Amino acid sequence: MRSRLGLILRFKQFTFTMVCSLLPISLRTTAGASARLGRFPLVVKHARPSEEACRELGVEAAARNIRWGLLMELARAQGAALVLAHHLDDQVETALLQWMRGAGLEGLSAMPVLHSVGHDADQAEAVWVWRPLLDVSKEALRDWAVSMGLRWVEDPTNLSDRHDRNRLRRDVIPILKEMRG
Repeated sequence: MRSRLGLILRFKQFTFTMVCSLLPISLRTTAGASARLGRFPLVVKHARPSEEACRELGVEAAARNIRWGLLMELARAQGAALVLAHHLDDQVETALLQWMRGAGLEGLSAMPVLHSVGHDADQAEAVWVWRPLLDVSKEALRDWAVSMGLRWVEDPTNLSDRHDRNRLRRDVIPILKEMRG
């Protein structure tokens, strides 16, 4: 675990542009931290899914599509890969959600560590998406963050019963972990 996170942290020695994607709930905290650190540019984009998209896809999926579009636009503009902090717990939740939706083998494999998001309709260039923390648990990440003097911030929407992912996280996964021993 330590060596895995150490590897990620050693990337600090290289010169690169870091762009943060922010959820509205954490905007104030993250913006303040970014300003205090003075190291990372802060890019804030405001977008709202259309009422039609919300009706067709649901609010969560429509908002996710907007977020991905903005992230792809930003990565392309920077000529950068998109590095995401999805962790092992996210991966398990995604695989279970895919199973609940009746996905085949591709869907059940959940999120790939590295993949390219291809050209879109306007022939924009592909963007590489990298998830280097997929084999690190949320608990291990939280422990590491606290050991580094960082304050862990949990999104309050994770407590809502409205979303299947939250119900899996709260009710199903603890039982599966107990069964696994």
